[in-house]
Amino acid sequence: MLMALSHLSLFTFDSLPPTLVSITTFIEVNYWQETEVFTRGYLRPGTTIIVVEPFINGMWNGTIGLRVDHPSDLRILPDHDILVPMPWRQQVSSPEMGAMHWETKGNDAINEGDYRCAIDWSPTADEAVTIKLNRALASLRFHQFDSALRDLEITTPKTKPSEKALLRKAQALYHLDRFQESCGVHKVLRKEYPENTTAQREFARAIARLEEQRKGIFPVKKMQLEATKRRTPILDHATYIGSVSVRSTRYAGQGLFTTQAVKAGDLLLCEKAFAYAHLNVEDYTKSIVCRIDPVRERFSAGSVVELLRLMTQKLYKNPSHMPFVTKLYHGEHESDSDVREVDHLPVIDTLRQVQLSTWGSEAFKGQPEQEDSSVGVWPWASRISHSCYNNAETSFIGDMLIVRAAQDLPPGTEITSLYRPRYREGDCPSAVALNLRNWDFDYTRNICQDHEETTAKALATGRAMDCITRAYRRPAAEVPRIGLARGYPLLAIFWASLNNPLKAIEFASKAFESLGYVIEGINSPYSSEGSVPCWMTLAHSYRKVAPGLAPQAEEYAKTTYGIVVGEDETFAETFGWPAKLPDGLLSTAR
Repeated sequence: MLMALSHLSLFTFDSLPPTLVSITTFIEVNYWQETEVFTRGYLRPGTTIIVVEPFINGMWNGTIGLRVDHPSDLRILPDHDILVPMPWRQQVSSPEMGAMHWETKGNDAINEGDYRCAIDWSPTADEAVTIKLNRALASLRFHQFDSALRDLEITTPKTKPSEKALLRKAQALYHLDRFQESCGVHKVLRKEYPENTTAQREFARAIARLEEQRKGIFPVKKMQLEATKRRTPILDHATYIGSVSVRSTRYAGQGLFTTQAVKAGDLLLCEKAFAYAHLNVEDYTKSIVCRIDPVRERFSAGSVVELLRLMTQKLYKNPSHMPFVTKLYHGEHESDSDVREVDHLPVIDTLRQVQLSTWGSEAFKGQPEQEDSSVGVWPWASRISHSCYNNAETSFIGDMLIVRAAQDLPPGTEITSLYRPRYREGDCPSAVALNLRNWDFDYTRNICQDHEETTAKALATGRAMDCITRAYRRPAAEVPRIGLARGYPLLAIFWASLNNPLKAIEFASKAFESLGYVIEGINSPYSSEGSVPCWMTLAHSYRKVAPGLAPQAEEYAKTTYGIVVGEDETFAETFGWPAKLPDGLLSTAR
């Protein structure tokens, strides 16, 4: 936030004391602010704000500005705070105002939906248990779950535990993704207060999240339905971490590695976004907020700016998330200090969050595309490195990111994924053109090296189906023929539609050979979206000439579908024998 003014460190909104020069300009740069504070009128006339250690900055028009990089340095003071001058106060507090007065004030603010004021009206942590419970409720409503949990750590060994305290503690733990602890509190709550129906429903929800977290079994169809119904598809599900762990790599910082052998199609990771922003077409025309980065010569608009705000607010409200998130790659920016808390308030390095939220996101060149845009931060998945010959496939359901093994992997194998999809040879003419500067590392593997070594004339010749194979310098087991990944399957479908199963099998086999499917290969085969209909075409043709092989081909189609899409529950709804075309794609799914 930038505020252009002559001199200011403490100010109120409706009037200024004679000793201060009036504010000339007030500019809101809404990168990290909580929008509800402004849109719901929480900054009412008479609200007092104090800036801690103000940083004076020169403005473009020659005036003086006040720069605030840390959200905790801009503090909204309650009316009864000792730092608020007496003439500025709405009402003068007296020593006679006891705990019951503050409780009434806090309850009134909660009923009005003004949760920030409810927190401010609450006394210190040394007051009565009832006041702590009310402050915890306000913190829950304001998504300050860490703060709520601190207020609910009330030990009363000689008395029966409070029903409200148990329920609110279970809720706070749930929203901090501490599902096992939440279930533990719910068990006590069920034993002491078995008639509480709200607790029963929330206990069932916590058990479902704990099962997802432990076993990686998700209600996929329900999740897809939820994602389509919500304007911003943020789902209520847990993160599952499979047989993977974070380790250092030789060339790209941290990476994700298998901890045990996994099979093709196995679920490696199903992660809920730490922060997720969605901007649809209508929002593009309404949003005028953008962020300019002169160092990297790029600007971000819309969803990236919203993501930055969501990340900063979540860390500020719940600093227990900071250790894992702040370890993510954040470019060249380094914090000046490792201080994490000042005056019992978290220190959020907003410049670090700017770098963290934009590494890996595409920069706009010219006007942003008029299409739905979703961005998010997935701390576990962000460790996955790029490879043009990836061994894992990623997919999304709302804010849930799904990673499945695309091939059999032994223990200790680094998980890799495509940062940018490629379907044609022209998409990646050289390792240099595979621009990974947004991720701040250079990377070359077999496919990139093969492009580098192959002449432009050979690549041009390879555009024809019968010449592409000769344009490659290495076997398909080493360098998959990505240029043929679409052509051969189409030819297989063409011959199958002409009732020529032998030709269909021939070209389907060539399609899989071009992707690296061999009996004994150097590497496992390359995954492709076109592999699913190709397997179904092969199964369709086998039914006519070798019926015993058809079920196996269909099973491979289902496995490939699970790898590419992220789940195989909807395979039967998408592909099947009643399809009009031999690729098996049902008309309802086209």
